[in-house]
Amino acid sequence: MASAAESAAERSSSFPDLRDHLVAVKQQQPLSSNLRTFANLLLCIVGSGVLGLPYCFRNTGWVMGIVSLILSAFIVYNGMMLQIHSKRRLLRSRGNDLLIASFGDLIYHAFGKSGRLIVDVLLIISTLATGISYIIFISESVASIASSVVQGTHLSFSLLRLPNMRHIDGPNSENLRLLSEKLIGLSWQSSSIYAWFILPVELALSAIPSITLLAPFSAFGDTINFSALTALMVSDVLEIKKTSHINTMKAIGNLMTVPSSFGVGVYAFQSSGIMIPIESAMGEPLKLGRVMGVAFVLSGILYSVFALLGYAAFGENTQQVITLNLSNGIEAMVVKSAISFSLIMAFPLALNPMFELLERRFSGRRVSLPMRAVSVFIICLIATTVKQFVDLLSLAGSSVSCLLGFILPAAIHIKTMKEDMDNPPSALIYAADYLLILFGLVFGAFGTTMSVLEFF
Repeated sequence: MASAAESAAERSSSFPDLRDHLVAVKQQQPLSSNLRTFANLLLCIVGSGVLGLPYCFRNTGWVMGIVSLILSAFIVYNGMMLQIHSKRRLLRSRGNDLLIASFGDLIYHAFGKSGRLIVDVLLIISTLATGISYIIFISESVASIASSVVQGTHLSFSLLRLPNMRHIDGPNSENLRLLSEKLIGLSWQSSSIYAWFILPVELALSAIPSITLLAPFSAFGDTINFSALTALMVSDVLEIKKTSHINTMKAIGNLMTVPSSFGVGVYAFQSSGIMIPIESAMGEPLKLGRVMGVAFVLSGILYSVFALLGYAAFGENTQQVITLNLSNGIEAMVVKSAISFSLIMAFPLALNPMFELLERRFSGRRVSLPMRAVSVFIICLIATTVKQFVDLLSLAGSSVSCLLGFILPAAIHIKTMKEDMDNPPSALIYAADYLLILFGLVFGAFGTTMSVLEFF
């Protein structure tokens, strides 16, 4: 036991930034109640992934869509709990003075600096994918709103000028007609231009250095987001009453799209980076599994209802960005604007883990505004070239999220079980971990391949 503690101390001393960070986190008191932990989990789980689920149900059929959601939720839940089990095994085998405050710290103590580097790179890629998906959705929605406004303005102008402008004739009348046609003919539906309009706003928000200062923006955005999603589901119900798309819903669709749908489900549920911080902040950490289970069940119900209503409302016409299916009325514009605004507010907080990783490695934990600005610019640049919202979610879920969500946690769990000789596991637990890794590699490889092919 002494040699293990000395080894852990040597690792911490060889990584002074990590050591200081862990000491600071350890001094914080675990004050979060079970209810607050549940609320934090729910807010972290429900994100942009839900917006791509109706399209997945259109491809796989609603039965296979629900099966994919249940499977992804079950596997991601187990992968996230493996982090906690591994942490507790390390504390038993190396001593309770071992400080583990994040997923990166966990893999550092299991596999050293190389393991931590791998996790850092994967977290950066995952964060980039999240940011890109936010910008794609926002720019597509804003483009749709702008197109609706321009078309409505053009129609109103045309109706007004008929009775009131008969005295305008000759060249002036022709000029007005040409101007009106040019306005309606502009590329108002091109989302790329709106990504650059969003850039200054996100640059300003990303310059806010503290998570504490960002929290009010995120909380306000989450409130608007849940309200908008509720309004969107109500709109779907009204659309179902007007159409017969519900009669054309497929129970089982194209089975080749199931891995991609599974990838979107993994992306929607996966929140690996928050598990250890949330458990460390709990007043009753032993109840984390139960609390997280309830959060996953409620999130799964919300996802299923949202996807079913969206698919039932629009049938085979369901688009990758579900809000693009909405009509051009005022209600639809309000819903699109609300969801877009909530994502704009949530964007800097979603990117914060990447900012912290980059600044820890390259600027000595000091806030680097140029580094943040370059990161946001790269995200906007990529978002202007990638249009497939759901395919991007599937690619991120099938590759990075699978690795972070359950492949790496299972590998860490196997490593920590071998060290914890006082509590030897059964062969069944080893088999379950290896099976989880194999499943993740097979489905991840197939889903990643299918997603990449969708981009060409």
